[in-house]
Amino acid sequence: TDIQDAGFGPLRSVDWAPDHGWSPRGEVPLVEGHCYLVWTWDNHFAKFRVVSLSPQELVLDWAYQVDPGNPELSVPVEPGTLRVLGAGPRTHTVGIAGR
Repeated sequence: TDIQDAGFGPLRSVDWAPDHGWSPRGEVPLVEGHCYLVWTWDNHFAKFRVVSLSPQELVLDWAYQVDPGNPELSVPVEPGTLRVLGAGPRTHTVGIAGR
């Protein structure tokens, strides 16, 4: 499983997962407003955007490509939102299991 920071911007601006640029360590620091790409161990692609980040909560908008091997990532009509309570300090690093 791989991850990369796709930069600041709206989630809809990240519409394709590239062939290169993945984190060699399998982790990236989370930055509010940044989008991230994930390439799963079973050859699926996903993306998420850090909506907000605090010591108590991490809010993400996300999208997942159900077609294996397809790097196209268009935004659904209603992207999912994931809330992680007790997220810890303001600076977060997300690691991808399986590295």
